[in-house]
Amino acid sequence: MVRIRLESPTFHRDIEVDGAEPLVEAEGMTWARAGEVDGLPRYVPAAAG
Repeated sequence: MVRIRLESPTFHRDIEVDGAEPLVEAEGMTWARAGEVDGLPRYVPAAAG
């Protein structure tokens, strides 16, 4: 398990996932990797398209 950080304007949470992939499904949303913060992979909501 890998700990990652989910971050949006109104939400932020550290969770554990199977692997730090470019896209992660969590909390009912798709998240895209956007660098690192405090040594954790940082994810932001993926753009709807």
